[in-house]
Amino acid sequence: MFQSDDAEPAESFTVPVMPNAPEVDVFPALSSLADLINALGAPEGIDLLLARAVSLAGIALVAVAAHYLAKFIIHRIIMGVARRTRTGLDQALLRHKIFDRLAQFAPAFLIWALVPQALDGLPGLTSIVVTATFIYMVVIGVLFLDTLLNAALEIYNSVPMARQMPIRSFVQVAKLIIYLAGLIWIMSLLLGENPMKFIAGLGAATA
Repeated sequence: MFQSDDAEPAESFTVPVMPNAPEVDVFPALSSLADLINALGAPEGIDLLLARAVSLAGIALVAVAAHYLAKFIIHRIIMGVARRTRTGLDQALLRHKIFDRLAQFAPAFLIWALVPQALDGLPGLTSIVVTATFIYMVVIGVLFLDTLLNAALEIYNSVPMARQMPIRSFVQVAKLIIYLAGLIWIMSLLLGENPMKFIAGLGAATA
């Protein structure tokens, strides 16, 4: 059929841009650092590479400092509260290294938030680093909950009621659920799928 002269023109088709498409301009701070290195005598092309290296080294130092600072702050706050109790909570938390697990979130979060700025313009490498860091945080979260349950079980077993109502089996079931949820989350990150869709896919495969 022929199209009339007064008919509205068809809308043009636009190819959607992928989320990981490389950007034309790099992060302004990274670009400024590259210009500074270039002004100091670095050749063109090497200045940006050196700027990325300096940025990554700075992020690593900040992440290490954040770990010890977070460990110190968490230790002071939680231990200050725990010492006021009579349940031996402070000793249980120290024995199971709860503070070490919890403090590891600080450097991981900084790396997850800042490394994409240093690797701006390199979407493939940025995606790998961000995914790996998020997987690390999931692992730390699972281990933190595991050690927290161990500490809670130790405190509970110290009270007389524990002999009549043991909860070790319930703690083991809770740990199994936590590790299973962590494994599903990690697999969904590696496959780039939503965790709920990943669970639905597993259910359909086993049906």
